[in-house]
Amino acid sequence: MSIPLNTIYSYFETGDFPTQEQFQASWSSFWHKDESIPTSKVTGLESQLQNKADKSIFESHISNPDSHASYLAKKDASNLDNTNIQAWKTALGVGNLPTNIATVDDGNTYGNVYSKDQSNDRFLTFNDYVNDDRKILAEKIEALGLTTLIEAKETNLPAFAGNSASYQFEDNDFIAIPDSAGNFSLYMFKGGEKTEVKNYLPTGISNVTIGMVEGLQAALNEKVNKPATDGKFYIKRDAGVTTTEVLPDETLATVVNRNNYCPKGIAFTEDKTGSGNPGTVAVLGINRSTYSFSFGNINANHTGTYNIAWGYNTLPAVTSGQSNTVVGHFAGKDVTTGTANVIMGVEAGTGLVTGTDNTLIGTSSGYGLKEGTGNTMLGKWTGCFIAGANNTFLGYQAGQYWGKGGTGLWSSNVVIGGGTSGHGNGIWGENNLILGSNIELIGAQNNKFIINNFLRKDNNYYKTHFIEGNFADRWLRFDTSLQVLRLPVADATFTKNVVAKPDGTFGVEEKQTISQDYIPLAGTSAGKPVKGTIEFAKEGGGEMKSGVASIAMEDGFTFITSTDIATGQVSRLSVSPTQVFLSQNGGENRKYINLSKDMDRIDIGSPALGPGIVGSNYYGANYTDNSFVQKKWVDEKLKTIRPGFKIYKALMYVDRYLEPKFTVLENTLGDIVWKREDTGRYMATLQGAFPTDRTWINSKVNARSGKKYAYDCLTDIISDDALYLHLLNCDDVSSPTDIVGQFGVIEIYVYD
Repeated sequence: MSIPLNTIYSYFETGDFPTQEQFQASWSSFWHKDESIPTSKVTGLESQLQNKADKSIFESHISNPDSHASYLAKKDASNLDNTNIQAWKTALGVGNLPTNIATVDDGNTYGNVYSKDQSNDRFLTFNDYVNDDRKILAEKIEALGLTTLIEAKETNLPAFAGNSASYQFEDNDFIAIPDSAGNFSLYMFKGGEKTEVKNYLPTGISNVTIGMVEGLQAALNEKVNKPATDGKFYIKRDAGVTTTEVLPDETLATVVNRNNYCPKGIAFTEDKTGSGNPGTVAVLGINRSTYSFSFGNINANHTGTYNIAWGYNTLPAVTSGQSNTVVGHFAGKDVTTGTANVIMGVEAGTGLVTGTDNTLIGTSSGYGLKEGTGNTMLGKWTGCFIAGANNTFLGYQAGQYWGKGGTGLWSSNVVIGGGTSGHGNGIWGENNLILGSNIELIGAQNNKFIINNFLRKDNNYYKTHFIEGNFADRWLRFDTSLQVLRLPVADATFTKNVVAKPDGTFGVEEKQTISQDYIPLAGTSAGKPVKGTIEFAKEGGGEMKSGVASIAMEDGFTFITSTDIATGQVSRLSVSPTQVFLSQNGGENRKYINLSKDMDRIDIGSPALGPGIVGSNYYGANYTDNSFVQKKWVDEKLKTIRPGFKIYKALMYVDRYLEPKFTVLENTLGDIVWKREDTGRYMATLQGAFPTDRTWINSKVNARSGKKYAYDCLTDIISDDALYLHLLNCDDVSSPTDIVGQFGVIEIYVYD
């Protein structure tokens, strides 16, 4: 920030001592030589720069040959039109061509003299040996015998100089040094030490021409010309003339017609497009050593016998594996030593390597079998993860995720049904028989027998099944009603009753006969009471019911319950060796008594909004030392020991914002709210707390005013709900005043 000079001068006036800030500010007002001055700070500079051309644009304009092409002629006259040409001819005095001018051949128009090229074809002229600068051409030097051309074996000049003693050459001789591509660079030896690289001058010629090699052109003339088009050709000699003729493409007919025998496989693709060389990925053939038939790219070096491979990347890795029949692209692509496998379908048996005796039919069936044996899988995506043995998966996606998870190979599973893939999160186990569609099992599954069927997959893994069993635990259950349509008529030989648990488990018991004692459903007859014990089983217990009332017992527990279904009211008595619990209703209106060995008290509960435990009579006249007393008795006793009033006592304090912050010393009256209304006037509010005929207030200011008049205070009751506290000056008019800090005490007594 700049500071006016007059201000800076004032810092340094005689007798003044500038401060550090003034000194720094003074120097900050000037540009230091180490600082760059912005162009915006130089008056008129930016406007001057705007009048200048951009350097890059100006240089581009200069280097562009078309910058002035619209009004200046180019050196090569390429931008002149017919009008311009005629104007130039007129200005230069160029008239029409003379009638005796010589002409040369031009296309179909014949001239009257030879052209330069036609003359050169007929005569050996001076120009045959020199260039446009009339210097002898390098390729004619040796032909003229003026110097010697040395062809080096080394591929760079330093190597040649180091080995120059192996060559015979003189001053001004040429050295041709080849590169790795067979091209030559030409150097002239100017004389001096032959081992010094600096004595060899580069000519700028990077190739040796045909004319520089003696006899090369004559040898080339005896060669057959290269064909002008792509294709396969053969050399034809006819009447002393050698030519190249197109070799026609072979067809299957030309191959078969070679004595009806094809010694090699027939390739249907090229190794590279247009190369004409047979490819290796679509070859129809037979391995004469192994009698393996294939159409695709079976491993040509396999040793296993009697394989059939049909498809791209089918058995490409097979080695000693034999008797495999594999059909489908990428089918059995990892099989090496696996034997006697039947695999059909794209990517079927992809992961199978050494496994044997597997039948895998369907896209990606048996995808991860590896060394698995004896498996049968029919259907797309069947058994994609399992690697065990003797598994049978039939149906679309049957057993798809079986083997995903767990750490075993998992064998002897039978899954029949479309969509019964197992859950995508994984399923594993063995010795299972699963029948039905869209059954979703998850996690470890062993020894299961399941029959069920679903229309679609819908998280069916958690559902019970129509029929389910366990081979190891020897049980079978049905999730359906059971009807037997044909039963024999019972006779005396039937001595067992079939019974069932609530969970559906069947069992048998001894058949009860009429001669045995029992309690009839109609009750005991008159004079025939139950004399003994009615015993319920420990497990499951028993229950006596009548409508909504019941008595239930189970091994040490007794429950007496009565329920009103219409209102939801429930009454219950629960008895056990360690607890007696009596309850009525629930929720907010719940009432209970709890006697538990785990508590050192009797727990009693009732609704929070009710009066709690209430006696039907008043027992105060009969209390003993250990009696629980009633509220009426307590109230009568309190009247004799408590004062006949409520009190509120507080220190009066007002903060600097004139907000009352009273410190309560004693309070049985309630929470009074204080608020400033005006200068020196504060209101106290509490509903119903200040009845005018029973309230006495004592307030006192004990703070000094520090002024002419002392402080004082007065109170007056506005209503039963509010009163005023007035702070005053003790002047002639008792003017209101505000006091800050702690200044006195107030006592409010409300009598009964």
